[in-house]
Amino acid sequence: MTLRCIPSLLRAVLFGASLSIASIHAWALPAQPVRIQLFGDSTQFGYDGRTDKQTAHPPAAVLQSLMDARFGAGAVIVTERAVPGSASAQLLAGTDGRNRPWPREVDADIVVVNHALNDAYTKVPLAKYAEQLRRLHPTVYETPNPVTVGWPSPKYARVMRQVAAEQHAPVADVETWMRAQPHWRRHLTDGLHPDDATYGEIARQVLMPTLEPLVVAAQARR
Repeated sequence: MTLRCIPSLLRAVLFGASLSIASIHAWALPAQPVRIQLFGDSTQFGYDGRTDKQTAHPPAAVLQSLMDARFGAGAVIVTERAVPGSASAQLLAGTDGRNRPWPREVDADIVVVNHALNDAYTKVPLAKYAEQLRRLHPTVYETPNPVTVGWPSPKYARVMRQVAAEQHAPVADVETWMRAQPHWRRHLTDGLHPDDATYGEIARQVLMPTLEPLVVAAQARR
């Protein structure tokens, strides 16, 4: 080897070493967490009709625990943005008292919207409700839990499923799951809101199975 070749060889070695160091640093950097936002009404918030407060184990908290157990703490961040008493039009317009006009409050990989019960209560025309859902266009639609009060919520759940099918969006079908449970009416605190245990089961049996594959896909894109 001539002396003239030494500088070129040294440069090549140094370049290779820098690539190796860069690869090590890239491998060592923690992946960004997958973020999930839950929008909706009092049933997304976890309202307890007996105490007039948030239940001890609201859906977002239970879902966060499930995600931590499945993916590790910090890998998934669940944020609840629900507003009791609000409906889909208020979420769109940013008039629910908490969220800015849609979609300015969205900051997540996966967005879940559960708005139907208050639309049913105020008798929003079904065609208008469908259009509002289309404008929201979340990652996942969550149907309302069934109720025993005189609100026509099943019609709104059907419309939600139809819009979700149009948009090829997954549905966390709380209504179908809950109606399949024995004595489901007994698990409503006031004919409208689930009890604490049922909120937890909704997170375990409906939200988690729907969201888990979406989290895996989001992690794969990191």
